Amino acid sequence: MRHLFDQEKLEEVHASQALRAQAAERLKDCSIRADYLSAMAPERPDPGPTRATLLVRLKNWEDQESWKRFFDTYWKLIYTAAVKSGLNGSEAEEVVQETLVTVARTISSFKYDPSACSFKTWLLHLTRKRIVDQFRRRLPMGVACANRFDGPEDTPMVERVPDPSRVDLGSVWEAEWRRI
Repeated sequence: MRHLFDQEKLEEVHASQALRAQAAERLKDCSIRADYLSAMAPERPDPGPTRATLLVRLKNWEDQESWKRFFDTYWKLIYTAAVKSGLNGSEAEEVVQETLVTVARTISSFKYDPSACSFKTWLLHLTRKRIVDQFRRRLPMGVACANRFDGPEDTPMVERVPDPSRVDLGSVWEAEWRRI
């Protein structure tokens, strides 16, 4: 009986790893087009709430057209919010990729109910978490104390990292949302 459980658990882990690999590959393919798309994308009016039909279709991993449309619609919003929060270009690209992977992993449990939580708010929440993760990665391991100094000006390293909470990400998000 123990052997059967271990085999089932192993199969679950492999399936989860395969899904993450598929999502990362799809996002890699999409990110190659990101620069081209930003130059070619026309300005559009506020799209309003996200279409529920697109969110339902995203639950199907095989629906390449829906994932492409989702990426084409939202990558620049996520990227711009990350840059305006103080991240550099490569960090912002990581935020886009990690946010989209998180969407891919969790969209099946997302319940579309605009009166409770709009998709826009949910996506902002995911993006904000990934931005904070990027700022944390900037800090060297063990920099939890403010008395660690790393410069001639004796300014603690933690004070030289931009604080993402100083940026009103909600306002940035709203402004960028209107551009998609």
